[in-house]
Amino acid sequence: MITKKIKIVLMVAIVLLLIVGCAPSEEEIVAKVNDKAITFGQLDELYSVYMAAMPDIGIKEQEMKEVVLDDMIRLEVIKQYLSANNIEVESAEIEEEYKNYMEQVASNSITKEFFEKNNISEAFVKEYIIGSYLYDIKFYDKVTSEVKNEEEAAIQYYNNHKDEFTRVRASHILVKKKKEAQKIMDKIKSGEDFTALAKEYSIDGSAQNGGDLDYFPKGKMVKPFEDAAFALEIGEVSDIVETDYGFHIIKLTDKITDAFEEIKDYVVSVMYNDIYQTKLEEIKAEMEIVTYPKKLS
Repeated sequence: MITKKIKIVLMVAIVLLLIVGCAPSEEEIVAKVNDKAITFGQLDELYSVYMAAMPDIGIKEQEMKEVVLDDMIRLEVIKQYLSANNIEVESAEIEEEYKNYMEQVASNSITKEFFEKNNISEAFVKEYIIGSYLYDIKFYDKVTSEVKNEEEAAIQYYNNHKDEFTRVRASHILVKKKKEAQKIMDKIKSGEDFTALAKEYSIDGSAQNGGDLDYFPKGKMVKPFEDAAFALEIGEVSDIVETDYGFHIIKLTDKITDAFEEIKDYVVSVMYNDIYQTKLEEIKAEMEIVTYPKKLS
């Protein structure tokens, strides 16, 4: 007969064996957030779903795996922060969201087929879709709740970040070779019409409109182009600007900063997103995060 004491010892031994058996080896670990390991298996599972959903994204495998890994690290950082602040995602919350989510999946033939084709499991949905969403919401609520007077804070944010709420209107001439761009620049400096030159020489689709790109905010264009456009005064023409598309000559035709009252809701959303990102980076800096990028190649 096995005594109660022996039973307890055996149960503890079995649990310890399970823990040891499930602990990943160093070779399996691709990142750590404090003492929590992220394994190749976890990364590959999420990566395969990403790629199935976006097969033609045009990003190299290693680069895409780095993006996926960054997202996994972000989620683990948030989990640990919330846990340290006694904020948990309850299993009942996950079950309720899972039920609602799967009802939506079942009602959409395209999504349903995608789930079946890629063998997306219940565990995967609960961990990476429902869990990620709920943890993100709780983190967002936690860090934004520290804003006491939303409108006052939003006005201050608007005044400190007016560039983010400014749109410019520009025209450009795009060519492949710098020598050609220089010849066009010489014509502009000699007084020839920018619009006519754009129609004649630009290889961009905007050429038929004299190079007009309409209004755009920061973050819409590639950075060298954006930096040059936002640095111009109305009516001013830039130097030759090189991007991956070729060589540009840019002319600023208008600049508008939207009034706070017109875009109040947008300012609030941008402010809260900034608070979220800033807090996330602060927390990351306080945690011990180790990655092994060479293992991804």
